[in-house]
Amino acid sequence: MFYAMLERMLYLILNRGKFDKRRVRGLLQTVYSLDLAGRCLINKPPSPSASILPERKKEEKAVFLGFTEVMRKPVYWIFDRLKNAHIVVVGIPGSGKSTLIKTLLVRASKEFGANAVIIDFSAEYADWVRMAGGHVIDLGGEDYFNICEVGGLHPGVRVVQIVTALSIVFPELITHAPRQRRLLSKAIWEAYKQRGIDRKDKRTWSRKPPTMKDVLRILRDLIKEEEDAEVKRSLYSLLGKLEEYTEPPLDVLAKESTISLDEITESGLVDICLRKLPTDHIRALVAETLIKFLAERFRQIGWLESKDLKCLLVLDEAYKVAEDEKCEAVTIVKEMRKYGIGVIVGTQDYTDVNPKITSNAGTVFVLQLKDDNQVNTISNSLGLSKRLRRRLLTLRQGEAVTFFSLERDYEPPFVLRVSPILPEKTVTVEFPEAPDFDYHLDALLRRV
Repeated sequence: MFYAMLERMLYLILNRGKFDKRRVRGLLQTVYSLDLAGRCLINKPPSPSASILPERKKEEKAVFLGFTEVMRKPVYWIFDRLKNAHIVVVGIPGSGKSTLIKTLLVRASKEFGANAVIIDFSAEYADWVRMAGGHVIDLGGEDYFNICEVGGLHPGVRVVQIVTALSIVFPELITHAPRQRRLLSKAIWEAYKQRGIDRKDKRTWSRKPPTMKDVLRILRDLIKEEEDAEVKRSLYSLLGKLEEYTEPPLDVLAKESTISLDEITESGLVDICLRKLPTDHIRALVAETLIKFLAERFRQIGWLESKDLKCLLVLDEAYKVAEDEKCEAVTIVKEMRKYGIGVIVGTQDYTDVNPKITSNAGTVFVLQLKDDNQVNTISNSLGLSKRLRRRLLTLRQGEAVTFFSLERDYEPPFVLRVSPILPEKTVTVEFPEAPDFDYHLDALLRRV
């Protein structure tokens, strides 16, 4: 019937009363060959299927995100249906990236009781965290973190973590100076030993740890005792690298800790602010050290018997700790699902994040972009249609091309309009289909 009606319509428009059946059918075949069925003229743009838009059940934990662009249906982030809790958020400044992350944290806290730890390079979240009643750790301001802190971990683990973290600042320690790595490990072990911390006696692990100033003192003693000229040269080189990081203003890792990291993962909402640290190198060093420490704490807590979300670790503008293949962020994205940990990586440039992170993320939100090369990279990575490729350049603030990697099914990407948490009040919904959730910022009040 549809075919006949279309024939008649073309006849009236094109032939002006003179019916040429072969000509009309030829036109129809031409239109068909242009894949008319794939055009928005007939089919609505991509929207999530029922597997992503379920009726909310009382016992189901579902984080409300917003609405689909076309049908205005509510969209949920349902951890149980996803491969993992890891999230990548991409967008230019002003696109709504940090607002989306804050909304996720608040609603995940409400639904899952999940803690959140933010590694905050630019203090973008600090005021918001204070307003929400959380903790702000101001490294380089009033707070310090001793890189040699044991924190209840095995000292041997901490030695490896410290050396690896320092290798971010001094890449030559990895590739060109294996002897310096060995000497540094030896000096750190000796510093622990002098404080009475024994690798075999767990009771000693809670004792007051040494600082990097103690490590440098030991390196100087080794220089005095060493007779081999090559080894002595390596010691001098290592000492030269580390000395400036034990003197103000770069000594943020060389003083006794003013914070207890044991409680960070159980304190509701914690912002570790790195803005006041003097250089990008020291920020990267602190961030990598903290991520390694937190990952090891999660391993100590152990696997979860059931699928649940205990903590979200936010790495916003984290290109310095999420780009290298050997960074700890890659490790925790691959490993931390079984511990109930989700990682949220925020970035302005998709290519700044290691592909092992983006390919393992259960959820990707792509907000407005302005760079054609980045649009092509993301489109190829997520398999976006031509329509969605174009939409990446025309998205408005708070709109995101969204991709869910489901446990079993494949769900095509679609456009989401985020309904954010507002600072002053609960979220105001636009449509009657929206879930009746009463989300307040006090959901993140500290729980210790």
